[in-house]
Amino acid sequence: MLAIRAVRAADDPALCANAMAGMARQLLSLDHYGLGWRYHSSAVHAAIGRVQLAHFDAIEIARRNLWRAYARELARLGRVTLVDIDVERTVPFNCVVRVLAVRDCVFEILRDRGVGMGVHYPPNHLQSAFARWSRPLPVTESTARQIMSLPFHPAMTEQGVTHVVSMLGLALTESAPGQHL
Repeated sequence: MLAIRAVRAADDPALCANAMAGMARQLLSLDHYGLGWRYHSSAVHAAIGRVQLAHFDAIEIARRNLWRAYARELARLGRVTLVDIDVERTVPFNCVVRVLAVRDCVFEILRDRGVGMGVHYPPNHLQSAFARWSRPLPVTESTARQIMSLPFHPAMTEQGVTHVVSMLGLALTESAPGQHL
């Protein structure tokens, strides 16, 4: 645990990649290996948060508009479904889609084209920290292999959303030629 804290404190990607490659892989993975410590934000983080809070109303509008733009654009594609939220009653913080194709292939195609996608939320029952309680959950496991997050930041424009969805459509076509989108 001390080595993990040292790597995090160093905040040096070269150190993580070269000197502690195995530890870095563990740090960067989405797997939880056991119980951890709860750390509080520093005063610097708190100060940044206070400044950002003054802009919350504008960010809220931007995020809702961005999510709506994704909903419009994604409705035109087949084999992908937006994980819906009640955008009128919540502020979206990400844009998750379910890809009814080989998600990892779609992910690689998009990554190779410079589109930053994310694969998040591995099922808890598959995390190392929960191994003793694990049991097969086939629907959860199948769904986890299909979901990914699209780029989502309040500074994004609708043109950015159109570009991402266009690239997603091309990736879906390339990952399963001959299937209608």
